[in-house]
Amino acid sequence: MIRTVSFIQRRSDLNREQFRQYYETKHAPLALPKLSGLEHYVRNHVIREGGARAIAFDAISEFEYHDEAAFDAMLDMLEGPEGTILRADELHFMHKPGNSFFRAQRDRILGDARPAPGTASKAIVLLEAEPGAGPTPPAAEVRDLAVALSRLTRPHCVETDTPEDPTAIVTAPWGAAIHLWYSRSAGADTVFAALTERLHSQPGHCCLWMHEDGHRITQHQPGTSS
Repeated sequence: MIRTVSFIQRRSDLNREQFRQYYETKHAPLALPKLSGLEHYVRNHVIREGGARAIAFDAISEFEYHDEAAFDAMLDMLEGPEGTILRADELHFMHKPGNSFFRAQRDRILGDARPAPGTASKAIVLLEAEPGAGPTPPAAEVRDLAVALSRLTRPHCVETDTPEDPTAIVTAPWGAAIHLWYSRSAGADTVFAALTERLHSQPGHCCLWMHEDGHRITQHQPGTSS
């Protein structure tokens, strides 16, 4: 399984709701028929943010490919005619110079399986390394924090993203992510306040409350991703 996490910035003349509407009603449907070997395609749109560091993006997109060959096919597609169409459409809602991504190692901390996209409330905690500590937080540190947040806020599923190759991160502003899913009945204000209070002394973090849209693809389709 090949996983990438992308940080997507909206065009400056769009607000976040306009950005989300275009992404979900125009771009994602345009891209989806071209996806080949993609098993998970989720867009996390920022609703609320807080923490020690401001963010410069408006959505976190997750891509999981069946294998390396499927990932390579996506790169080939993006360089061809179909890729030209997708790249042109991105200009309608993205500020592409502000985008970044990294290949991630996904680890489950809590729960048997992540919820289907859009069926649960979701928070994402982003971390950067402390100055002089290397390009990313150590995986064990990320896991320990994920466990601590789980005990505090009682999500029903928790997963982490850490870089597959920390030395390869050159553009992504964040080196690790903790995904936390809650029941729909969980109070967003209460959970978000508990997370931000717990993370108050954590250097280089950002806590986000997200609107999750996406596709869990069980049958491979012709083409690839954007």
